[in-house]
Amino acid sequence: MDNNDLLLNGSQATYVMPLTQGEVLGSYSGTFVFSCYLTPIQQLEAGREYRSLLGSHGPMSSETEANIAFALSQLKYRVISAPPFWNSTKQGSGYAGDIPDLNILALILEKAIMAENLFKESIQKERDALLERTILAGEAALKKEE
Repeated sequence: MDNNDLLLNGSQATYVMPLTQGEVLGSYSGTFVFSCYLTPIQQLEAGREYRSLLGSHGPMSSETEANIAFALSQLKYRVISAPPFWNSTKQGSGYAGDIPDLNILALILEKAIMAENLFKESIQKERDALLERTILAGEAALKKEE
């Protein structure tokens, strides 16, 4: 999937979801803002949420159930702001994004993970550029001394 529809702004990314057809209830659209990383505590909390959603018999869960639990637990900490369709489910289930259209849930999770990867790539590019400038400055200083 393409990450050209993600806009980085510091450690956050914005995704403007175009009108997208769900598999069950119709179409969805709106703007999401994602955190581009989880803190260690958020990672632990997301893991606890994941295990809690699967329950005591988690190892017997289907792959679909495990994927849903992973998506909901990750997105709970990754989504900073979302359109009304996303947040409207929180009051009933305690989880934003508890929608019947799993293709939409998967799309939003994919965009949130892409935001993290894009953020990491941008940091690496900044580090590489800084290293290149440092090397060039060092080489220029050595040439001056000669």
